[in-house]
Amino acid sequence: MRKGIEKSVLLINLPGESLRKPEEHCGLAFLKAYLNGNKINTEILDAFALRYTLQETLDKMKEWMEDLADTMHFIGISPFVTSHESFIRVGKYAKDIDSRCCVFAGGHYASLNREVLMENNPWLDAIVVGEGEETVLDLVTYGVGAGIPGLFTRQKEEFIYRDRMIDLDRLPFQARYLSVEQLHGQPMAITTSRGCYGDCSFCSISSFYRLNGNIKQTFRSAASVAKEIDTLVTNYGIKSLKIVDDNFFRDRSDDFLEELTERIADLKLSIRLSARPNDITPYRAKLLKKMGVSIIGIGAESADEKSLLFFNKGIGIEESERAIRILDDSGITCLVNYIMFNPIIDAGGVEKNLQFIKKYMDKAVFHRINSHLWIRVTDPLVKKLKEMNLCDEAGFPYVDCRYANRDVVQIMELFNRWCDHNMKEYYENADILMAKGIKGNEQYEHKYRELLYKDTAILERLISLNKKGVLETDGPIFIKECLLKDGISTV
Repeated sequence: MRKGIEKSVLLINLPGESLRKPEEHCGLAFLKAYLNGNKINTEILDAFALRYTLQETLDKMKEWMEDLADTMHFIGISPFVTSHESFIRVGKYAKDIDSRCCVFAGGHYASLNREVLMENNPWLDAIVVGEGEETVLDLVTYGVGAGIPGLFTRQKEEFIYRDRMIDLDRLPFQARYLSVEQLHGQPMAITTSRGCYGDCSFCSISSFYRLNGNIKQTFRSAASVAKEIDTLVTNYGIKSLKIVDDNFFRDRSDDFLEELTERIADLKLSIRLSARPNDITPYRAKLLKKMGVSIIGIGAESADEKSLLFFNKGIGIEESERAIRILDDSGITCLVNYIMFNPIIDAGGVEKNLQFIKKYMDKAVFHRINSHLWIRVTDPLVKKLKEMNLCDEAGFPYVDCRYANRDVVQIMELFNRWCDHNMKEYYENADILMAKGIKGNEQYEHKYRELLYKDTAILERLISLNKKGVLETDGPIFIKECLLKDGISTV
């Protein structure tokens, strides 16, 4: 650690391919604001949002290091499961440029896989475990070897867990580092809470926040949130906003929602947020509509009872049905997050999932309905899969698991062939509805519905072929015809 020298921090969101439009990385934006507020020169290189290639990312990082050659470099990387290889390339390259540079990682993927990542990557100096603001500030201030709570290093001392920041009003408003033009029509983002009171077995949220104690969810006040929103309206003239909370609702009380509605309803914004289905009530929907909420994403996950138990969802499908109806009656677009295929589901369960989608396809917006369960080594349900003999020793970073039902595998593989061919077109339309809602975007809704109708009809035919025992022979021929004729003549 060099003493008496200015320190500079570069936070990197790695490049990656995606059909989705760019969004702000709120985790890095909070870190930047917190460090800048403590007089630490901090910049963000969001290669994902700016659609940089890996080589462009390396060049931009090198340029930053050369421009600030007289400072001590700290480079923080936010890797995802899908960007693991880029993570290695970027981290190693930073050390090649300046071996004295401190390279650290953070976020869900790095925190939950800290032992493996540190063991396999000698260029990696530290991993910020869990919430990062206070830990990163201490790292920049005192260095790797200072026994900092929340910082996982190669030091022999026992790792010290850091308690969560309970009052999120202590944090500055997140930095705004992407222009309106760079967001390509996506709304700016804001956080009103961190964590979720739920405990779904396929989700990393509860596992991540447990790294800072047993408190599942922390909050900002309505006054703080309203003040930040006012600032965004004044400074950027925003007309839409995305609340990126893991779960917007916080407890049985409606006090926060009532106060926030009272403070911002006059701004006439279009707002998107996410919630568990059981948190949607007619009274809350009325307040949300008044506040300006136009889209709510709910985690329905499945209409198959066995799958919901496997997911540890804690609610039944009837809760999701009720939420969809309430939101539809309130004129709020309902975005349904759904997992069509998973390792334990049988063909009957897939058919239940399809029937649910058909029932609500005119009342809600669905992600592409060929979705399946991606299982990470750190997900709680890995233990269940091992007990069911559906996976062996956990892989890295994803778990290689077996599907219990061969028919489901055949249906899934054939349906994926169909869905893959027009995925870009699907999300070109669905993304607009997910970001802005249906009202005023009816032309995109029309094309989206057309694509969804084809999807459901093709999946229904595959299920029918399976029931007749001819899926293996007739299924590939059917899908080939669908691809040749865009599903029109064969559906």
